[in-house]
Amino acid sequence: MMWAIILVLFILNLSFRKLLNAFELLGGIFHFCFYVIAVVILAVLGPRSPPDYVFKTLTKGLSGWNNNGVAWGLGLLTITYAVNGFDGSIHMSTNVPVFWPPTNTSS
Repeated sequence: MMWAIILVLFILNLSFRKLLNAFELLGGIFHFCFYVIAVVILAVLGPRSPPDYVFKTLTKGLSGWNNNGVAWGLGLLTITYAVNGFDGSIHMSTNVPVFWPPTNTSS
């Protein structure tokens, strides 16, 4: 079944390659438009908090973890996935100079 799906997609990719650019452009436009629509909907329908609550209130202990360090670290995981995950290591590998094979410094 998997090979059949891959074969069908491969044939469609070869036969409709002139339409592929149009589909990719349409997909890009849809991504941008739906992103803007989602942000507007969340901004309009989202609950509001007064500035005093946002900037002066520290909420802790709501996650069920007793240790503040553990709760902070778990909340930080979603942010650090982009840096520490597979994608981050790929990007770092393009910026780090390669020292292999070692150069022969003896004359």
